Amino acid sequence: MTRVSDDIRKKVIEEADKEGNKFAFSAKQGVRGNPVQIAQLLFGDLLMADHKGRPVPIPGLHGYGEGLTPAEFYAGAYGSRAGNASVQLNTQKSGYLTKQLSMLAHNNRITGDDCGADSLGIPVSGDDPDVMGNVLAEDAGDLKKGHVIQEGDMDKLKDKDDVVVRSLLTCQQPEGVCKKCAGLKEDGKFPDLGEFIGVERTRMVGEPITQGMLSSKHIGGIIEDTSEDDEEEGFAVLERIFNVPSHFPNKAVLAPQEGYVKQISEAPQGGLYMMVGNEQVHVPEGRRAKVKKGDHVDAGDVLSAGVPNPKEIAEHKGVGAGRVYFLNQLTDVLEDAGIKTHMRNLEPLAREFFNRVEITDPGGMEDYTIGDVVPYSDIQKKWKPRQGSKIQKVDYSKDRYLEKPVLEYSIGTRITPKVLDRLKKKGVRDVVTSEKPPPFKPVVPALRDSLLTDPDFRAKLGGWNLKKTFLQAAREGGESPREPTSYITGLMDPRYIDKYPGKNNI
Repeated sequence: MTRVSDDIRKKVIEEADKEGNKFAFSAKQGVRGNPVQIAQLLFGDLLMADHKGRPVPIPGLHGYGEGLTPAEFYAGAYGSRAGNASVQLNTQKSGYLTKQLSMLAHNNRITGDDCGADSLGIPVSGDDPDVMGNVLAEDAGDLKKGHVIQEGDMDKLKDKDDVVVRSLLTCQQPEGVCKKCAGLKEDGKFPDLGEFIGVERTRMVGEPITQGMLSSKHIGGIIEDTSEDDEEEGFAVLERIFNVPSHFPNKAVLAPQEGYVKQISEAPQGGLYMMVGNEQVHVPEGRRAKVKKGDHVDAGDVLSAGVPNPKEIAEHKGVGAGRVYFLNQLTDVLEDAGIKTHMRNLEPLAREFFNRVEITDPGGMEDYTIGDVVPYSDIQKKWKPRQGSKIQKVDYSKDRYLEKPVLEYSIGTRITPKVLDRLKKKGVRDVVTSEKPPPFKPVVPALRDSLLTDPDFRAKLGGWNLKKTFLQAAREGGESPREPTSYITGLMDPRYIDKYPGKNNI
């Protein structure tokens, strides 16, 4: 049944659509419903699971429109009850996650018209409708840098795989974010000054997540064919990505260094051994290889099936490229779970989740000590190229470190052969680099701990671990800016609510 179930559902929906069935038409067009639900109505449940997920060996071959046999009814009762129970449990889980995500994006407030990051941006596919409303960061055919992409421009971009657009991920606004990097809203206008764009967009992500969780009651207990798929999907993956547990189940194996995949062989204990450059890694049994012998990979590239650990992505990719990688991963996880949301709604989450660095050498950076974990955005606004850095032709920059951001790459990014190829492909001629690694390294705290490293003392009070927050503030001296970008701080001060420009957007 698991082998034939997908084919049966496809044929049922195709035949029903040919006969003019409105339910089938709606599901096929993506308006409402899905092939599983159509098959349940017209053909049958096919194969159901009990409350522990084990197949019940009684095939459901009668649709709900026709009526079930008693055996089919009782076979499906387990899954139906489990689906209804999961609604109650999953609603609170998704609500709690949405609250945590809102806390993560609390600082993304519009504080300026244009940060001036004309040459910075993220790569997107020209045929992706999500690019509409973005501002071009570089020329794209007849469309010039600074152009706002409209529906009529899509034909000009559809053949371009790598369009660079302004993004919150690369915004250089000293405090908060700017209008141009945020892009147009659903009403076709740029957001207003003072608008808490991070919280608004996070809510737009939280709603479909909740609806996706609720849909479990409609297909509860249905078993589908997963024999050819070793990828996880759904809410559990989303939670794991943001909570970053020390033990990360089903973790994808990442390349430990840049180089060629020299050898792939079976490991005696099960799984695979891969030789990348001069280092050997082990891929556990049951995880499919995603590269082949002879492939060239960068440090942090995925070698196997599984869920990439954000901490390892940050360690290998850096802040800038890590944000882009994480944005794409988050989009894929949601789409695999049947949750569609606009790319720009996920940008505040990717920006803030990859916005912490640990100080490794405080020389030249006042107010920091070794081991301090601070926002990268704070480093970015204070940073000046270090002594010994130089402007040089991009061809001669291999293995050096960026002192000024370019494209999606942030300060401190090592220029690997892949990064160098991309810079040259995009026409970058000169870069500011240093031979010394940056005095900080990227870190990714768990979602619950994101506010603990916020420099705004009052903003920390909107999160968890209040005892630790108060003790740390008393010991080190807690500070809070007079003009905060956090909606948490704004809500805590009644006098401030009536003074800032975006007061009606709280």
